[in-house]
Amino acid sequence: VCSADLLAVSSPVITIRDSRDLVVSALSSTNVIGLQGTFPVSFTATNQGPVDVGRHVGYQIVLSDDAVITSGDTILVSSYFIGSYRYSTALAANSSKSFTHTLTLPIDIAEGNYYIGVIVDYENRHVEADENNNTRSQPTQVTSSDRDAAISSLTSNIATLLKEIGRAHV
Repeated sequence: VCSADLLAVSSPVITIRDSRDLVVSALSSTNVIGLQGTFPVSFTATNQGPVDVGRHVGYQIVLSDDAVITSGDTILVSSYFIGSYRYSTALAANSSKSFTHTLTLPIDIAEGNYYIGVIVDYENRHVEADENNNTRSQPTQVTSSDRDAAISSLTSNIATLLKEIGRAHV
């Protein structure tokens, strides 16, 4: 006995997911920058997905009027990182690379409150599990005097030093 109601045929569905996921997992810079002054920016790019990222990954460091970081902001650095060898990946699955740049503010930047931001894969060369998590920002202030920026940095460093001294005597 054969009945069409007893037999169901379905074709299997195979979903192949490219699950790289580039993020800026850390960002640090100074809180105050003097006009046309130099300042450090350090960041860590992480591939938190289980698939290696190809040989070339672009990034930008920008200065923005707001915390929404885009390539339309003032670009301070536009660069990329690559694998160590001809056929190696730029960023292996579940790994990170850290970078530090010393930058100088452009002449046309006015005093005020800004955000330093980093964008990884700004050219959208890599298909990712989440395309909306490729940026990170932190607030900073641009002042008219490098001296103001140096004093702010010194104050911050003294506070950190005092904390460490306190821990050493406990």
